[in-house]
Amino acid sequence: MSEPTPESNHNFKKTTTAREGRENQVYSEKGARVVAGTVIVDSANKKVLLVSSTSHRDKFILPKGGVEKDEINDYAATALRETWEEAGVTGTLGIKLGPPILKLITHPKILAELPEPKAFPYTEFHFYELEFGKLEPVWPEGDKRDRVWADPEEAVRLLTKSDRPEMVEALERSSLFKA
Repeated sequence: MSEPTPESNHNFKKTTTAREGRENQVYSEKGARVVAGTVIVDSANKKVLLVSSTSHRDKFILPKGGVEKDEINDYAATALRETWEEAGVTGTLGIKLGPPILKLITHPKILAELPEPKAFPYTEFHFYELEFGKLEPVWPEGDKRDRVWADPEEAVRLLTKSDRPEMVEALERSSLFKA
């Protein structure tokens, strides 16, 4: 199931700056922070694109970010926006990679920003596969992040090293791990 290119769907617009702050953040009915992102796949070369964390440039992650109030009915829009802002990539959005993945929030800064009550301190991740289209030389977070192409096994190693099991799970749901 493929959809049109990001430029023509899900209200995606290339911006020159990334959205910041959590004042428009969406939380689930249970109180989990809702996040969406992509597994950027280059099917021809059987590679996945990872980006460095802004706080630890030696740690690599999948592009993802918080769903905002104007995206509440379209998590794919968040995934496309975050992919553009963090990785500078456009492409063709594919399938949602399974049900949401829950991860306990342990980062003190994120815990402190959760709305009350903090009885459900989880992040609810929604990942989509994105077939790589174009890698732009200039993008909103280009001065803060590095990009690296990796084969699936190397990507699992890098995500594991970065302590991101939820991202390993999303990657393993992608077409790169299917027969």
